[in-house]
Order: sequence, then structure tokens, then C-alpha cells
Amino acid sequence: MFDIISIVCGSKTIDYKLYPENCFESVYDGSNTTVAKKISDVLPGAVNVVSTVDPKTGNKIVSMRVPPNNAQNKVIYCYCDYRDNASQSRSISTTDIKDLGVVKIVVPVMPTHINGCDFKKEESEIFTKGVDISSLDYNEVNDIVCKVEAEPNEIVGFRCPDDYEVSPPDCFVNAYNLEGKMEYIKKRIPLSSLIMDNHKKIFYSKVPTHGYGKPSFFCMCVKDNKKLIVHFNFALSTPPSYWSNYTSRLFMKSNSGYYGKTASILIVVFFIVSYFML
Repeated sequence: MFDIISIVCGSKTIDYKLYPENCFESVYDGSNTTVAKKISDVLPGAVNVVSTVDPKTGNKIVSMRVPPNNAQNKVIYCYCDYRDNASQSRSISTTDIKDLGVVKIVVPVMPTHINGCDFKKEESEIFTKGVDISSLDYNEVNDIVCKVEAEPNEIVGFRCPDDYEVSPPDCFVNAYNLEGKMEYIKKRIPLSSLIMDNHKKIFYSKVPTHGYGKPSFFCMCVKDNKKLIVHFNFALSTPPSYWSNYTSRLFMKSNSGYYGKTASILIVVFFIVSYFML
């Protein structure tokens, strides 16, 4: 999950054609399928879809992060086509194989949903909680709150509707504290594996194993006066005792010069006293 997969197709001297042209934004969901589907319809939760051309080689490079998948194993396809009839049917014959690169990606099932909030769909395929903001229950409600009780070492996240904006746009780096002020939260909780996609409005992060206290913060999906608030509470376990021992060792090391000088003085004093006693 969340591995980056990439396809390199064509070059300055070889004019391969990538199918679908916007591979990973759209994909084929069968080996004989000729009609592409949006990646969001096949693999909801796919993020960081990027398409670039290497200026040195001319290679077209497309990549994405593999999303969580709670349904049956999903299989998607893209093609690099260099056949003379590339603009025609993509049916494959044995003579075509050398000029046709088939990329088959199998995304296995992840048994559990990610702890988080989906403001796009009530029955979320990705997150543990879903909110139907079009429900009559929320017609007159401007602030809709979804709470996430985050456990150590787990993935958390949220998704906003397409026509909403994420605030702050770098949530999980900055967020709002309980006073409503924006704060650089990594000082309080070192979240890792940050995945932030403002295009698809999906954010993921990993909770650390250890920490101090019970930090809380929130981020929002905003449209006009409507705010969809995802509120994260973290119950972090205190680091094991060896951290304290490590800190003590650091303190002793940093003061070793002081203790060394003190020991030298005591030896000199002891020698002088012993000399006069003799």
C-alpha cells in the first residue's frame, strides 16, 4: 500500500504511444478492454498521479501511489504501443508482442479500512467513517465534524469532496489547534509517510509509535460558509525506559569533562594531604 509505481514509455528515437494517453488518471480494467475508466472509479483512493517527460531521453513517465483496496483484487492495465497499426484496434497477436508493452498491475485486498473520514461518500471504500453531506440532516448545518481517535503506528486520513478546498492545504504538516490557530504540528507529533494530494483531495499520514501527551488538531474541507472538519485525537504511548537511560548517558557524556576535571582535583588534593601527613 502506497508504493509508487511508474511506467516509462517511448523515447526521442522510438515513438511509443501510451494507452490510455493519460494512464493512471484513466486505466483499462481488463486485458481486452478498449474503453478506459477513470482511476477513481476503479481504484478509489489513488493519489499522486504524475505525468512527465524526461528532457534528456524523451521518455514519457507516469506514476502514482497504490491506494488502499478493500474490495476483491483489482487489476489495471496500461500499454506502450509501437505497432504500425497502433491507432487501430489493440487486439494482440503473437507478431505484435515485441512491439507492445503490457503493464499489468494487481492491487491486493487490504483487510481493514483506514482510520479516517470520507466526506465524499457515506459508504466509504477507503476510510472507517463516511459522511453524506447532501443528507437532509446536514442541510442547515455549516460545520460538520468527524472525529478520529488515532492509535499509535496506524495510518489515518481523510477525503474532501471534489468541489471543496483543503485547509490548511498542507494538513499533517500544519493544522489548526483547539484554539483555532494554525500550528506547525510536527513539533508536537512527528507524523510520517505524509501523502498530500490537493488535486484528488485525499490526505494520508502515519501515526508515530511513541510520543508524549494526547495532542489534538483538526483540518477542514471548505466551500463558501460550509466547513467539513476532521478532528484528530492522538493517544500516544510513552517511550520505553531505555529512552530515559539514553538521555542519562548523553548527560553523563556531555558532562564527562567536568567530572574528569573534578576527579583530577580530588587526586591532587588527596596527594598533597597525604604528603603532609607523612
